[in-house]
Amino acid sequence: MEQPGSERPFVVRLSANDASRRAAARYGFVFEGVWRNAVIVKRFQRDVAWHSMLIGEWPGHKAVIEAWLDESNFGSDGIAKVSLSEIRGRRP
Repeated sequence: MEQPGSERPFVVRLSANDASRRAAARYGFVFEGVWRNAVIVKRFQRDVAWHSMLIGEWPGHKAVIEAWLDESNFGSDGIAKVSLSEIRGRRP
């Protein structure tokens, strides 16, 4: 996001993919809408959902992600002690 040209990053996913929807929300992307029958997957038309983040929103999301990735948040087994969603919930 600190690279020139990264004014509005986005995520595009198949609408039926709930795991991708949850991941986009965890990272701070905002749902914008659905393009109906936008792609063909395995010979069937599928809807795609769009999520985006504005450049002005990035500093808050970056702080949350950095807190989650901090070494102190991970045990010796490599598992996060506190989830990204929990950290996000603690921030104003």
